[in-house]
Amino acid sequence: MQFLLTTRDPYNANYCTPEGQVIYKVVSPFQFRNRKATIDKVAPSPTGAEDLQDHFERIGEVQFNTIKHSILTYKNVSQSVDKFFRKKASWVNLGSHRIFTGPDGKEYRWKVANTKPVLYTNDEAQTHVAKFHQQDIISITPKAKAATLEIYPAGEHMVDLIVVTLVYIEKLRRDRERAAAA
Repeated sequence: MQFLLTTRDPYNANYCTPEGQVIYKVVSPFQFRNRKATIDKVAPSPTGAEDLQDHFERIGEVQFNTIKHSILTYKNVSQSVDKFFRKKASWVNLGSHRIFTGPDGKEYRWKVANTKPVLYTNDEAQTHVAKFHQQDIISITPKAKAATLEIYPAGEHMVDLIVVTLVYIEKLRRDRERAAAA
């Protein structure tokens, strides 16, 4: 399964099918402090009629806090990110991995270091679950690749959760990258 993003920022983009249908809308207006991203998913028409209008329902929200821990809301349950994610640290990755428990009770690990975020199962098999591909830097060429989120079969049971966690993970990674460059 693949989603094409309408911008290079997963925390402020529409996630579309290759055919162009918007499935997720992530909106995060720029603010210097306490930025918030809302994540909405396309839903059936509330009237049941086919009125050719897309209807969206809120599935998540990320409150990015600069001083205290950010807050992640998924399916109307809000948690501090330090409660939702567990860090996996070593001298090599310096806490770059974030581990969470999926709806199936299994642990999943976002590897974020200085690379594209990749989601694996947190076990010996380390099965690929999802990967975020950044947009080509030179996006003015006709063959430039858009930012994409690729979800492998191992993650198809929790697509909503993958989108919500990617919004947090990629913003965290980019903020760290900017801080390291400064």
